[in-house]
Amino acid sequence: MKKKFNFMMLVHSPVVPARFKGQMKNQQVTEGGKVLLSCELSKPGCQVLWKKGTESLKHGGRYQITQRDTMCELQISDLVPEDSGEYSCECGNEKTTANVVVNGDSVTLHCELSKPGVPVVWKKGTQALHSGEKYLIKQDGATVELKIADFRNEDAGQYTCLCGDKKTTTNIKIKGMKFIWSDFFFHVHSLLQKS
Repeated sequence: MKKKFNFMMLVHSPVVPARFKGQMKNQQVTEGGKVLLSCELSKPGCQVLWKKGTESLKHGGRYQITQRDTMCELQISDLVPEDSGEYSCECGNEKTTANVVVNGDSVTLHCELSKPGVPVVWKKGTQALHSGEKYLIKQDGATVELKIADFRNEDAGQYTCLCGDKKTTTNIKIKGMKFIWSDFFFHVHSLLQKS
């Protein structure tokens, strides 16, 4: 006698977690502008969490968070230097990160001399300044300029243009997102006029 057996076989396939396809790219951006961070998941329909450091970010205001199919994006507008830092997109135990550096605007101070070609010294507080990555000192005839690149909070303070024993000083303060300075355009009369 033949016996028949019916059986049902259940096959459990493990749920494969979503993975990020590659890493987000680090970005250098300008203050006041915007930045777009994007990443792609291996499958659609997965929940993600955007963070700056350990702080969770929510959609709204300056933060626009979108997710279409497998693409996830975070756009930050009206950037300020404090937006610099590490950003991450997390999906379960998976995470991708990118560093964002927000560069500030530049500030240029002008000093008008009574005679062209006279050497001057620029100072911040008591420290003499020299041309380099942060400062650019130019002289064109009787006009000398000090350009301060990537101006940040720590760059606020007293700036002096020295010509011999004559000097003029201005104080730069940051109020919100604007630079405030007194006596921006100033004049220095050189003692070397007799030559």
